[in-house]
Amino acid sequence: MDKNRFCQLWKRCSTADERAATAVFAELAAHYQGANRYYHTGAHIEDCLSRLDLAAAELGQSDSVELAIWCHDVIYAAGVADNEQRSADWFAEKASGLLAPRLIQQVAGYIMSTTHGAPPVDEGAKLVVDVDLSGLGMEDQFFRRDGDNIRKEFAHLSDAEFARGQGAFLRALLDRERIYATDFFYALCETRARENIHRALARYAE
Repeated sequence: MDKNRFCQLWKRCSTADERAATAVFAELAAHYQGANRYYHTGAHIEDCLSRLDLAAAELGQSDSVELAIWCHDVIYAAGVADNEQRSADWFAEKASGLLAPRLIQQVAGYIMSTTHGAPPVDEGAKLVVDVDLSGLGMEDQFFRRDGDNIRKEFAHLSDAEFARGQGAFLRALLDRERIYATDFFYALCETRARENIHRALARYAE
């Protein structure tokens, strides 16, 4: 992950100096390098940031959105229900006294939107969620790579158990009128994401 990019963002949004920003980055990076992570790694964050940058010309830049992207998977354990809440809490703890309370609340809310339990309403949350789901709309080889890495994180489950859980998540996305809330990511990813998901569900059915 790009240490300089994170530190510049953190300093821009807070009262932290370079040393303090570097310390937060070091802890953030350590989490993303944790054991048993194969998909929810720093590489996922870098992918998300590259797609955020791609959208910036049309949708603009937002520090709160970028902070949420950096931190949305900082705490992760496969199958644990409160990963997003714990990630939001981690961010709020690190930001306390350094970032404006309103900004902390906004970013924490964006992180919580990545539970993907319901389509986002807030414009910033729409962008965060679309960026997080954008991998579903990539070329088949990358979609399969991500799927294989997610399967590794759930190695404790049987194939049937994994297929049921992951299949339910993917079917819930298909049932939405649109997977992507922003017009930018809808145009970029929607068709291919639906094709990828249908192929994945067919593999799970086997």
